[in-house]
Amino acid sequence: MIKITTYTLEIIKFKVFITLLLIMIMGSCFVPVVAGDKIGPEITVSKAGGDECVLPADEIRRLHPGLLKHDRNSTMREGIRTLSDGGHLKGSLKACINCHAIKEDGKYINTSNPNHFCTSCHVYAGVSFDCFQCHRDTPEK
Repeated sequence: MIKITTYTLEIIKFKVFITLLLIMIMGSCFVPVVAGDKIGPEITVSKAGGDECVLPADEIRRLHPGLLKHDRNSTMREGIRTLSDGGHLKGSLKACINCHAIKEDGKYINTSNPNHFCTSCHVYAGVSFDCFQCHRDTPEK
């Protein structure tokens, strides 16, 4: 027969208390999603620059880093800056900025503003970007 002491009971009570506390803390971290709730960031994208993007929105969200890197390599290593018809490359950061730039109070906003179309999504995703250390974050227009 196992002898249960007061000390053993106190340890069991403490372990149960900690377990329940952890369950309550973890449970409060999950917020139920109700049908119709908008999931994801509030991404601010101006569509004034053109009729459609170079790819559908879901593809651009997934593939834009690769497009930008591919076209960066084409430009920097091969000297290709435009398509043969004079248009922008699909991953042209300049074209993205010129098309999707957002104005507030009549002026284009830069990446320090949380409403900038790059910043709004990258902050939500927890992803940093350093494109604008060298490139413009407002259009040339």
